Amino acid sequence: MIIRAATIEDAPAIFDIHCRSIRTLCAPDYTPEQVEAWVGGKTIENYIPRIKRDPTFVALINHKTVGFVRFYVPTSELASIFIDPNFARQGIGTTLMARAIDEAKQLDLTHFWLDGSITAVSFYKSLGFIAEKEIIHHFPTISIPGIRMTLHFS
Repeated sequence: MIIRAATIEDAPAIFDIHCRSIRTLCAPDYTPEQVEAWVGGKTIENYIPRIKRDPTFVALINHKTVGFVRFYVPTSELASIFIDPNFARQGIGTTLMARAIDEAKQLDLTHFWLDGSITAVSFYKSLGFIAEKEIIHHFPTISIPGIRMTLHFS
């Protein structure tokens, strides 16, 4: 597996992984309406300014993008970490998170916080994140529950 900084050329693969991961991996924990509200409105073009602005890394296996992580430096928010459903639960998320933490430390960050999905709580807890409180993501037609979590780096 190779982990490298994302470029704008990675936007289509990141978009695809993000949407497929939500639709596949999160589907058991959310209604179809919640899932579609979550992925609705996402476009490849939405990812380009984020890739340019935020530290974003992709995981590749045999030259295929299989996951990504992105964080927002000004607030220490871990904004996204998603894995291709065909490659889930193979350590890719853990490896991407380690790379993100290394980069965050180089940028003098001391922690990450996130508003995570119910689906991902056990993954984040396995990495040492602490659940802070339940949260609600509000979309125009529906609300989606989640969990605010924090990880302090050593």
